[in-house]
Amino acid sequence: MFQTVAFGRSKVRPMSQTVSVSYHSASQWHNNRLQRQSKA
Repeated sequence: MFQTVAFGRSKVRPMSQTVSVSYHSASQWHNNRLQRQSKA
């Protein structure tokens, strides 16, 4: 039981890191697009 919980946690942690990184890059791209639109 405890082993399964630990394995699930170790599996979830890198997944959340990837999600946060992809979300951060997506927000940056969105900000750049907004700046370009306001310039034009």
